Amino acid sequence: MRKEMKSLNDNKTWKLVELPKGKQVIACKWVYKRKEGSGMGKKIFKAKLVAKGFTQQKGVDYSEVFAPIAKLKQSPRQWNKRFDEFMKSQRFIRSMEDPCVYLKQVSNEVFGLIILVLYVDDMLIAAKDKSEVVKVKTRFSAEFSMKDLGPTKRILGMEIHKDVKGGRLWLTQGNYARKVLERFNMLDAKLVGTPLANHFKHQLLAKFCPLDATEKGLMSKIPYESAVGSLMYLMVCTRPDIAYALGKVSKYNANPGKVHWEAMKWILRYIKGTMGYGLLFDAHSY
Repeated sequence: MRKEMKSLNDNKTWKLVELPKGKQVIACKWVYKRKEGSGMGKKIFKAKLVAKGFTQQKGVDYSEVFAPIAKLKQSPRQWNKRFDEFMKSQRFIRSMEDPCVYLKQVSNEVFGLIILVLYVDDMLIAAKDKSEVVKVKTRFSAEFSMKDLGPTKRILGMEIHKDVKGGRLWLTQGNYARKVLERFNMLDAKLVGTPLANHFKHQLLAKFCPLDATEKGLMSKIPYESAVGSLMYLMVCTRPDIAYALGKVSKYNANPGKVHWEAMKWILRYIKGTMGYGLLFDAHSY
């Protein structure tokens, strides 16, 4: 908690002012979380002080936001504005394809770039010359309260494995996949060798959706949509091999039947046997 307060003060998160007329004070609360560290199996205990953004009134404290959140609704915009202004001062250019990616040309070589990727307040920095990475870290540390976690091993639920000499990099989500299987009680399920069995081609149809209230009531207790959503993140990040199967079952999110749930469990059984699968990036493959 002391670290959190120091970070908030160092980053000048607030300033003491007279309460403006017609405005209300937004209270805060502490949120405690245990999360994965950058190293495998390492746990980090964190404390965050958050504003009760859900108490803000439309037209009084903000104009238009659609999500109930545990922070001020203006916070993301203010942080993004400050960060973007700093990046411009350091001669970084924001990518047109992805606003979370910043680029800086430091030499005329083909790979003479510094690439910085930002996700909220987590970032990755990549450059061919390590000394350039050190320079960027030094400048950032002078501007923001930062914690250097060293070479990246994990980010956003993805594990990063590197073979520097071989010029290869793998992205996997083994830990995330295991948590998904635990959540849906599929850790002890029998393994299957394909994302979707052939016989499901004739069963993943709308005619197998529940029609009567009794069956709909039974299926409403099945976490079908949650399972689809959990696997969707896996698919988008590192597992394109389940894209076709997931596309088939996701059609019935609104009204899944027993057959659709069986297909969903089949995909989970496939994931169990392939938790080590992921994406390989090879420097020599282009």
